[in-house]
Amino acid sequence: MHTLSTAAIAEKNALVNTGAWLILMEITFDGPTTVRVCSNTANIVWPTGGDTYTAFPFELEEVGDSAKGERPKVTVRLGNASRVMEQYMEAGNGGIDAEVTLRVVHSAHLNLTDPEIELTYRVIDARADSKWAHFTLGSVGPFDRRWPRNRVFKNFCRYKVFKGTRCGYAGAETVCDRTLTRCRELGNSDRFGGAPGAGRRGLYA
Repeated sequence: MHTLSTAAIAEKNALVNTGAWLILMEITFDGPTTVRVCSNTANIVWPTGGDTYTAFPFELEEVGDSAKGERPKVTVRLGNASRVMEQYMEAGNGGIDAEVTLRVVHSAHLNLTDPEIELTYRVIDARADSKWAHFTLGSVGPFDRRWPRNRVFKNFCRYKVFKGTRCGYAGAETVCDRTLTRCRELGNSDRFGGAPGAGRRGLYA
């Protein structure tokens, strides 16, 4: 059960409101890259002097509860006409496993540091078309997780971020296809994230 602040209760019960309820969405893609958007016609800084949430078109399904023991899911659609959101998805594992935090605040009380409602989800499914980027938000169950966590590839690097901490490449090149051949071309094979010595038939347990 969510407890509203005194200011929020006063706004809820007022006959005339001077502000509006706003939904702030914070998406942290794998990388990490954080995108902050809001359901408003102008950018919002929340809390006052804090982070800027960019006015951006998005649609959010009603967040509800299930009495059947199902894990709660909700779908959110963000505008993708400019392909901006799709670029974030492509750079961040397709958007899968991104953390999404939804916050509800009131425009007349942006000085409050605590949102009236805050919900955090993981992206469990994502896709994009010419109009929308679709994210299915939910919680990750134990049977959805890969085990073992890391897979071993003979000629393919498991490090997703080129020039990242684990990759360690510090040269001038800007592109890597994550293969052992490319890693050798860059003189960085000592940091290769694969296992060249692994057999071709794989390992079964």
